[in-house]
Amino acid sequence: MKKYYLNLFSPATYTSFLKSDRTITGFSIRQKGHANKVELGDRFICYMTKVSRFFGLFEVQGKYFIDDKPIFTDENDPFVVRFKINPLILLPVNHSLPIKEDVVWEKLSFTKNATKNRTQTWAYNLQGSLAPISDSDSDVLVSLLESQLKDPKEYPYDEEFFNKSIKPTVKRADDKVVEITIPDEDSKTAQEVDPKSIRKSHRVQSKLAELGEKLGFRIWIAKSDRNGVLKIWKPKKDTLIEDLNIGLPQNASTIIKLIDVLWLKNNLVVRAFEVEETTMVYSGLLRMTDLMTLSPNTRIKLHIVAAEKKFDKYDKEVNRPTFAMFEHAPLSELCTFLSYESLDELMTLPHVEHSRDSIIDDFITQVDSSSQ
Repeated sequence: MKKYYLNLFSPATYTSFLKSDRTITGFSIRQKGHANKVELGDRFICYMTKVSRFFGLFEVQGKYFIDDKPIFTDENDPFVVRFKINPLILLPVNHSLPIKEDVVWEKLSFTKNATKNRTQTWAYNLQGSLAPISDSDSDVLVSLLESQLKDPKEYPYDEEFFNKSIKPTVKRADDKVVEITIPDEDSKTAQEVDPKSIRKSHRVQSKLAELGEKLGFRIWIAKSDRNGVLKIWKPKKDTLIEDLNIGLPQNASTIIKLIDVLWLKNNLVVRAFEVEETTMVYSGLLRMTDLMTLSPNTRIKLHIVAAEKKFDKYDKEVNRPTFAMFEHAPLSELCTFLSYESLDELMTLPHVEHSRDSIIDDFITQVDSSSQ
């Protein structure tokens, strides 16, 4: 006799599944024991978190297997306990069944006597994939899903909320899967700042670009700043990188593209600069920490660039516990401070184009080790 089990999806994994060949579903390694109980012919009833909807019915085609080929995330897919399935029913979001619709709510054993706005009275039944579903509840859900497939009814949903819910996931050292938020280009440009500060930032970025070019590097400028910088800096042919594809994991790649100025050689980022004229020092440090967390094997020299008078602020921020106790090393060792004044001095050095990029390290402002 076939059994029914819960198969949880997030908006992100649902979207990834739709992009796949739709023949494999997956679970985290911690659910291996539960997966061992699932047999050929059993069925998964699919529920999407965040939007709280039932959307699918999958028939299991055999015992589980282990495979880490990316399906549900772009890299390091954590859902490695997998089953071949036949998707008997797979509804689009606008046709999927909201659990709080009366036609669903009043028929399920764990909701019909619960209060809809008191999530704690019913949601615990939907908190773990591969939880068995009772015969009565599976009969209700299969019947409703089949009816919806045959004669679909539209259930409007908040598309903006759904799209914002498609967050990337990462696997922590303890194998727990967590969602993360990656800032986008808009998050950098949405701030209201003094136009004079923006122009000053662009001038500093142009100096960094010019210096990197003299030292033999190709240059990346964050797209939100590029037009402003190019009004000042006139790069030689093939110096400016139009599209950054350097083989980093996607999440790390998204972050590094937001960094103000990058110096690259042989398609590797050698140094990264965050200019803190229009933003707080803390935000620059946080972006650098995000990058190192998502791509711990990168060996990039990181720099906060700001007026000398901001060094005390940098010193205070970089020694906050979040940064000083960073897993890989204290952030003050990974991300150093280069003042505008030191940058100007660098720009005036004779024959700087014959130097190595390590010359920058002679101009960084050192953190007093006694303060750490």
